[in-house]
Amino acid sequence: MKSKKGSAYERKFCKQLSEWWSFGKWDDVFWRTSQSGGRATTRMKKGLRTADSYGDVAAIREEGKPLTKSTFIELKRGYTNKKGKRGLRNISITDLLDTPDRFKTKPVILEWWLEACRKRKESGRKRSFVIYRRDRKTACIVMSRKFFSWLEDESRNGKMMCPPYYNFAWVTVKGVDLMVIPVETFFSWCKPQSLGGRRIVKRRRKIKRRK
Repeated sequence: MKSKKGSAYERKFCKQLSEWWSFGKWDDVFWRTSQSGGRATTRMKKGLRTADSYGDVAAIREEGKPLTKSTFIELKRGYTNKKGKRGLRNISITDLLDTPDRFKTKPVILEWWLEACRKRKESGRKRSFVIYRRDRKTACIVMSRKFFSWLEDESRNGKMMCPPYYNFAWVTVKGVDLMVIPVETFFSWCKPQSLGGRRIVKRRRKIKRRK
């Protein structure tokens, strides 16, 4: 069962995603999926597919379907140390690097990513995004390094504002290349049309000539 904290963040993120995707026009393009994707998982076990119900985000407006048809989005909330206890269930970039291979439990970010990739294949989508937000921290998005490099090329070709300096982490672990970047930074330079969204065309105002 989803915690109240997790459900609240899913709703907040869906509004942010909607506003970014629609250039501020709507805040209801996307919303939480039924049972946070659980319905699609249950039906998959029976050999049945469920349209636009995989992951944690679904399009409730037609304008948002190009994103949800191509991208599997998983949202995570919490995972902060309590009472000084540490373990692989806490989010840590360094856990990806220094966890011994003999450990049966994988670092949580790697577990999330591998699970998202598995579900992405089940849903027939092209790419995966894992978005997480720790308590009192900034939300971050995890994607493949290959896709991030493609987005950078797109931003240059489309003359989009790609900030020259921004926080990010590029990690390679067990043959998996991951890029972690704050969600706000991602929204600030990546344009929706790179992921299938509509391109905004600015119309020139007609100047009336005096007769």
